[in-house]
Amino acid sequence: EDNRGDIVVICAGYTDLMEEFLSSNPGLRSRFNRFIEFQDYTATELRQMFELYMKQYSLKADSDVTAYVEEFFTERIRHKSEYFANGRDARNFFEKALSNQADRLADITELSDDQLMTLTLDDVKGVEL
Repeated sequence: EDNRGDIVVICAGYTDLMEEFLSSNPGLRSRFNRFIEFQDYTATELRQMFELYMKQYSLKADSDVTAYVEEFFTERIRHKSEYFANGRDARNFFEKALSNQADRLADITELSDDQLMTLTLDDVKGVEL
């Protein structure tokens, strides 16, 4: 209390869990008096994140892949479970697609640059989060 101007404490988490946290002790709510709530990303925004990860890795994919990714996230949001990780889902999805690509290419002895730099529909269809 004596050093209020010298310290900042930030608590971050999912809305329901943060409400539970603040309700766990009567003194907490009075100490945390500023709240910022971030809305979940849309399926389009999650697909755009996936495309950004692809760009960072210099990967390409055809429109069937990106359409599938957006539909995947549309369904994931529609049937959101407690394990929905919002933006982290886009990263996890990308990493699993990349792993699927590696598995698909593992037995090919002479790989072209195009094969190495392309994610296919099979790579993304095999992703489970």
